[in-house]
Amino acid sequence: MIRLGEMYLIMAGLYDDVSERPLMGHWANLLREHRGVEDMDESKYAPRFLGYEVVRELYGEGQIFFYYKRNYSAILTAFDPVTEFMPASEKLFVVPMPDTETENRQ
Repeated sequence: MIRLGEMYLIMAGLYDDVSERPLMGHWANLLREHRGVEDMDESKYAPRFLGYEVVRELYGEGQIFFYYKRNYSAILTAFDPVTEFMPASEKLFVVPMPDTETENRQ
């Protein structure tokens, strides 16, 4: 199962084949409309705003990790002020395999 809000966010992250620009303005505004928040001007919508929408919509559900991993972006750790980020790295996004998977079992 997938939530409709999460589907809007996935669609917002896709690119238009013709203009090679993200489709985020329309889909993010559709999500904001369902949330009861006023629309943003689509021409001013930047990719960083999509990350803020993801945090608002998926907070506490574990899906934010996969958004950051898919986009290989830094993780925001402090919201007030919005200045502290944990940089993206292989150590952060590659989950280690459990010992039971790597050891020989008999």
